[in-house]
Amino acid sequence: MVPRLRKRISALVVAAFIGTATLGAQAAQPAATPPTYKFALTALIDEGVAPEARPFLTRLPLLILAALDNPPPRLEMATHAAEVGERTVLGKRFQAGDVLFRKLDESAALDLDPSIVWFDRLERVKKANDAILDARKALESISATPSVPAAIPDAAVSTIKVVQMPGQGSLFDLGGLPPLLAGRKQSVDLVVSGRVRSVRSYVEVKLEGYDAAIGRKVFEWKSYANPGDPGPLADTFALKLADVLAASPVGRLVIEIDPPDATVLVDGILFEDRPAVMFGFAEKTIYARAWSPGHEIAEGSATITPGSTGKLGLVLKPQAYGSASLKLSPSEAKASIQGKDIADPGAIPLVGIRKIAIVRAQGHESSMTVIPASGTQQLAAQLIRIDGLGPAGRAEKAKDSFYFSLGLVAIGMPLTNFLKGYDTLYADADLRNPGGTFFTQRIVAGAAYWGAALATASCFVNGAFKLAEFVGTVR
Repeated sequence: MVPRLRKRISALVVAAFIGTATLGAQAAQPAATPPTYKFALTALIDEGVAPEARPFLTRLPLLILAALDNPPPRLEMATHAAEVGERTVLGKRFQAGDVLFRKLDESAALDLDPSIVWFDRLERVKKANDAILDARKALESISATPSVPAAIPDAAVSTIKVVQMPGQGSLFDLGGLPPLLAGRKQSVDLVVSGRVRSVRSYVEVKLEGYDAAIGRKVFEWKSYANPGDPGPLADTFALKLADVLAASPVGRLVIEIDPPDATVLVDGILFEDRPAVMFGFAEKTIYARAWSPGHEIAEGSATITPGSTGKLGLVLKPQAYGSASLKLSPSEAKASIQGKDIADPGAIPLVGIRKIAIVRAQGHESSMTVIPASGTQQLAAQLIRIDGLGPAGRAEKAKDSFYFSLGLVAIGMPLTNFLKGYDTLYADADLRNPGGTFFTQRIVAGAAYWGAALATASCFVNGAFKLAEFVGTVR
């Protein structure tokens, strides 16, 4: 009985697996929220690289990541989803078939085991047959048609940052695993790895992409590069990788904006992405308009073409609001506004809003100067030599100097009053006894009094100057 049952079920299993080759129409389900498509680059594998070219192993993937700093959106991929669904169904059916075969083996082992008594064998065989039927039902319940969404929403491409390598940026660590297994372990959709070897004065680079969802290699590229200049090859690979990530040839348009904080409208819609990069899967022409306070409006149009990268420049000219003159001390000092050096500090065009100018010079502390919004202004910026104190240290030093002067005044005033009384006593004594012995003491007392008075007055004036210096330092 068991061998016949086993043959029957084996035939059913084979038929079930053959049935997976004829997948029917996909069952539609409501579209979910857009998923995040994650990709990662690994350091390249050394397959015989010259010592001077070893930095290439990490430099090239990092340059590719930098070029993909603003990746394109991912177009819906019905074919990719169908392959993922088909492989998922196959995996489930193979697992169910494996369970069924194990139950068949257990039933056959019962028939061949002489140690089992006849009444116990009947009960155990019945349970084994029930388990076989349950496994068969589980196999038959798995549909041969994968269920995938009818409309797959666009997925936002993101760089997954797994390993922080000091001074080198973020690269994916395979952890000694093959790319597919490492990607599945870390939930990475696409793992990009590669190999490098030296060929004469060049390096040969092979880049491979592994899709963790479908479990296979999806691309392999080969090229050559100068080991000292990986930039061109990184740009080429980045453009090709952008098409893979977008699941379609994608056009890229870089909008160069000056000043960078200008407000931009693209086809009447506010465009806030920075860096300002637009993508398109079909050829289209866009119209852009930019404005900024104190500048004239700039307009322009450009065409986005799949498979290519274009540029559109929007340079806003400053409106005439007058000018300011900035006198710099020392003369070799340089002034800048928003990171851009002022070409002529003697004639700075005003733009209708106040700006902050940063003034710097070698061996001096930097300072800030407010550039007015309009009018005609004469400004000056005098830098202080670096003295090791800094603004807080100079303020503390000025405060101590002021307190010291104030202390001298506090000591000098009672001393002066005391000497004044001493001088008055000897003056009265000299008047009562003219020509007597008090004349010399009167001269000495008067000289001491006036000396103390002048010293106290000097300390008072010096204290006033020190107070002004302290107030000027802390402002």
